[in-house]
Amino acid sequence: IAEYRTGVINDFAIALRDAAKSVKSDILFTGALMPEGGVTYGTEDISFGDLHYGQNYADAAEIYDYICPMAYSNSYEAEPQWMADIAEYSVKVGNKVVMGLQSFYPLTSVNLMGDINAVRGLLPMEGVLGIAHFRHTQFSYAKTNYNYNTGTMDIEYINASESSGVKRIEIDV
Repeated sequence: IAEYRTGVINDFAIALRDAAKSVKSDILFTGALMPEGGVTYGTEDISFGDLHYGQNYADAAEIYDYICPMAYSNSYEAEPQWMADIAEYSVKVGNKVVMGLQSFYPLTSVNLMGDINAVRGLLPMEGVLGIAHFRHTQFSYAKTNYNYNTGTMDIEYINASESSGVKRIEIDV
């Protein structure tokens, strides 16, 4: 079943990639993947991600220009090191990676900083390209700036949901 599911997903992704690149050959084709495929759970050939999502990280390396694992440590009740493990495995099987960080409630700034620091520690690693903030109905867009003079990171929510009450976060890094 897992091989069938990954085959269907891979064929679809390849068809999308080929169609997009036929129109604009230099377009970056990326995939946001569930995190379970970034860990092997004791086996190198069939993982939870293959069976449940049809996503295989080794196959993804042949399809996408880079992947973005949606490694929401808070949602998975995982430590920030879990994100680093997923990034390392992703690179090990041939991917370039932008790690997807949970940037929505109930995540706290302390959790977010832990995740940022876990990925930051990997940035010298070939293949780890950076981070992306994933949100869920709290705001439409986010602008992230790092101020080298003050050592702070600002995350400004643009079109923030009125229900969230949050428009801007400043984090000491």
